[in-house]
Amino acid sequence: MENLIPRNVMAISILSTDSQHADFQQLTASLDKELLRRYPAITGKYDAYNAVPAGTPVWIAYYDDMAVGCGTFANVGDGVAEIKRMYVMPGYRGLGIAAQLLDVIEMKLLDEGFHSAVLETGVKQTEGIKMLHERGYQTIENYGPYVGCESSVCLRKELHVEEMKAYK
Repeated sequence: MENLIPRNVMAISILSTDSQHADFQQLTASLDKELLRRYPAITGKYDAYNAVPAGTPVWIAYYDDMAVGCGTFANVGDGVAEIKRMYVMPGYRGLGIAAQLLDVIEMKLLDEGFHSAVLETGVKQTEGIKMLHERGYQTIENYGPYVGCESSVCLRKELHVEEMKAYK
């Protein structure tokens, strides 16, 4: 699908809110539909790992007044956070929105004392995987519930304040 927005007309803002926000709920429902379409045989198996408890901090990207992307994280212990529910609506991909969301989330992780971020995505999200590699994420062995899942790709990044400043 082609991007619907000219690249030279970007009016992106990011809202910090919680998981009960209606726009976050709508975006994650769209994400779940896309995952079901892409990975019909396994999607239900991971629903429990995708649940975001009420009150969890989340970030929502807006193009003007339209919610177009989101993300959050979960503490997995030992200074590591798992980035969860990252999603950008199809017509808005390739515009740097996911990178902007990652910047905000990674800065929050650093502020809260995390030293690493991990995440899982699907093998069919090749553009997202490429963007993550460009932003310093390295492919790692699948962890936790994704061990043995051939449709999963797990990535990790060591977080450093100096690197974050370079993205600004």
